[in-house]
Amino acid sequence: MQIERIALPGIGIRYTFATEYGDKVGVICMHNGDREFFIYDRNDPHTVRATTKMDSHEAQHLAELLHSNVTIDHFVDPELPATSNVARLEVKAGSHLDGYPIGKVNSRIGISVLAVIRAAEVMTSPKSDVVLRSGDLLVVAGTQAAIGKFSLAVGSELAGRGMGAPMSCAAPP
Repeated sequence: MQIERIALPGIGIRYTFATEYGDKVGVICMHNGDREFFIYDRNDPHTVRATTKMDSHEAQHLAELLHSNVTIDHFVDPELPATSNVARLEVKAGSHLDGYPIGKVNSRIGISVLAVIRAAEVMTSPKSDVVLRSGDLLVVAGTQAAIGKFSLAVGSELAGRGMGAPMSCAAPP
């Protein structure tokens, strides 16, 4: 699936994609966390057929209903190896890493946990003694292979999810 991402200065980011069934769908991720979902007319791809707005909590509930998703953003930085990737993964219930300290994860799997998002708390550069919990969202960096291995360990789905497609709705810093 190809996802188009367009910055909307002062508003947020708009994402659009075509479904397998031929519908063009869009989401505007507002800087304040709100979302606007829309479906384009099949006969005129520039005309919106239906739209709805959701606050950040409603959008989170919808995302959980639709299932979590792994995001890997590829970036170019001359200071980093060309194989560096960043992904957002969820620690699923029943994962054997639930209850595992981050320090052992970083050295054992070959990824770096850059941040842990737990409920409303964001822990950037988490200490090695932070213990992973079911439901934690992790921002990790590493090679595509290491991230793939780690996604299996935490129980997130990676295969077949369009790994190069930037799909995060996070507001820019």
